[in-house]
Amino acid sequence: MNVFTAENFIAVILLLPLVGAFLCLLFSGGRAERALGPVFALLTLAAVVLGARFGGGKVSPMLFGGAALSFDLGGFGMLFAVLGAFMWLACLLSANDYFKTFRRRHGYGFFSLFTLFATTGFFLANDLFTAFIFFEMMSLASYTWVVHDRSDFAMNASRTYLAVGIFGGMAALMGLFILYVNLGTLSLDSITAAAAGCENRAALYAAGCCVLAGFGAKAGMFPLQFWMPKSYVAAPAPSTALLSGILSKTGVMGIICVACKVFAGNKAFMALLLALAVITMVMGAVMALLSTDLKRTLACSSMSQIGFILVGVAMMCGLGDHGVLAAWGVASQMVNHSLIKMLLFTCSGIILCGAGSLDLNRIRGYGRNKPLLLVCFIFGALAVGGIPGFAGYAGKTLLHEAIVEYAATVTGGAAAVITAVEWIFLISGGLTIAYMTKLFVAVFVEKGPGQTIAKKKVFTANSVPATLVPAAVLLVAGLFANRVMGLLTNPAAEFIGAHGLDHSIHFFAFVNLKGFIISAVVGIAVYFGIVRTVLSRKTDEGRKYKNAVPEKLDMEELFIKPVFGRFVPRVLCAIMALFGENMVLAPLSNVGFKFFSIDMKVLSDGPDAAVVALRNTVFKDLKEPTVEKSRYRLLYRMRLSKGEECARDAVCQAQERENTGRKLSATLSFSLLLSFAGICAFIIYIFIRVLR
Repeated sequence: MNVFTAENFIAVILLLPLVGAFLCLLFSGGRAERALGPVFALLTLAAVVLGARFGGGKVSPMLFGGAALSFDLGGFGMLFAVLGAFMWLACLLSANDYFKTFRRRHGYGFFSLFTLFATTGFFLANDLFTAFIFFEMMSLASYTWVVHDRSDFAMNASRTYLAVGIFGGMAALMGLFILYVNLGTLSLDSITAAAAGCENRAALYAAGCCVLAGFGAKAGMFPLQFWMPKSYVAAPAPSTALLSGILSKTGVMGIICVACKVFAGNKAFMALLLALAVITMVMGAVMALLSTDLKRTLACSSMSQIGFILVGVAMMCGLGDHGVLAAWGVASQMVNHSLIKMLLFTCSGIILCGAGSLDLNRIRGYGRNKPLLLVCFIFGALAVGGIPGFAGYAGKTLLHEAIVEYAATVTGGAAAVITAVEWIFLISGGLTIAYMTKLFVAVFVEKGPGQTIAKKKVFTANSVPATLVPAAVLLVAGLFANRVMGLLTNPAAEFIGAHGLDHSIHFFAFVNLKGFIISAVVGIAVYFGIVRTVLSRKTDEGRKYKNAVPEKLDMEELFIKPVFGRFVPRVLCAIMALFGENMVLAPLSNVGFKFFSIDMKVLSDGPDAAVVALRNTVFKDLKEPTVEKSRYRLLYRMRLSKGEECARDAVCQAQERENTGRKLSATLSFSLLLSFAGICAFIIYIFIRVLR
């Protein structure tokens, strides 16, 4: 009997992190949890590697009345499943050092391994239905990373993260419904042929826009990118490395599926995606340049780098089966970005643990006389800047060549637009060099208050997989780009069915170095002409960096929340009040409506009960209340006659009830509001289909 089957491997790959998650929950907060996380991440990594080597094949188990979950243990998705498992192992190890300084750890191992389970399932999915199920589980599980600190800033960031996640999920689900109705399949093996024969192009475009919005929200694509800087800053550094390095790639993978499987060669969809990608690329770079917080700068940098990758995806979409250069560039840059962000965010966590801050004006000079930290950070900075000799250069060179290749296929106004995109691409690369130079000089070159911070042990053995390993890989992959490229890029070309190249790639030829030279000149000019003159000033205490973005200038607070938090729900409520009885209630019998009401009550009360249970167990506050500053001083004095411990318990219970209610209303009600909007849209769509 052959045990090395695809079915057995997929079962083991998905069960290992799930079992580990519940064991971490059982031993939450203890030493066992710190060991269980890395152990099960390592076992998952081993299972994924063995599955890729011995279990290649497709899996389609039947579940629940004919609904199928389909998986594929080979190809493009497997590459990121392996990379994701390695990154989880490295980040869970570095988390053990991180949480020695920031001791709030309850539930971290459980939610981290559960997110690994969902992310791995997404990458191995062979149809969009399976991918969507794991995508939603991943979004909800990773929400706990953002809210982990439970500070006011983290609570605000988590509300935004959850709201965008729910909106994206609803939009993607709507798009998948429309695709299935019109194509009859969501399988990645047959959806291209089905889309080519679809006569209802309007429905296809509507579905494509919905799916693009859903997965674009997770990738951080404009205009749904506003959640990214806050969430990345709020989450613990090991979690931020995973949010930026891997979870954002699930959004990119979803966009690749719809752009290159459903709309391959479609110029209109390619133009839409390209416009959004260029805005994302430039906006992220400018925001990173203006920021004075190390972690926020890296978060905005992630947004910009996702824009670079999406430009390549747009080229893949436009070139169709001739887009092998674009496919190679996208795959290479996705892997590079994952390793770069794991390296840089881990370095930011090390700095935060040592310095207690990430404000450039407070940590200026902290990295002086720390050679290992300097080497790791500069390797990441050089790679993300696209400097020759590092992996980021090879990826950006391929993306640039893909733009040039597409420009040769169009004429007239379209050619001028693509030429403009090429220049914006190179200028954005220059902005990347400028803001990474700003970070490096501030932390490792200039003298400042960071030098006087008491020295702590910066590196331990736990930090090595998340720092030295990716730094070495980025250097080796850059020096031997042609040899390494096939391992990363061939699966991407096969995924979109691209033809092979009829010429070799000379990465260090002048025609390719010319693009880097332009970016380098722009970067140097921006750094010395803007960063050193406009965005900073020299003082007696050293150079002081200015935050050029006012706190009140917040897109979320000024536009998103007023429109989608107040205006849209009121409009939907008014519509349902006017037409709801005829549209929804009339078709339902009394018995049916009764069951419908019961279901709605379960759906509304169930999450409340679950959140309260988590709040009182996994998320239970560790800090004792300060009675002197509490609003419950009267209650404290009334119970003081029964003893100090009794009085403090009473205050704890009162504050716990207040915090639970406040945090439930701040997070759950807003998410349910958006869920209601999505459900309304779904009901309207169903009735339009029925009435037509």
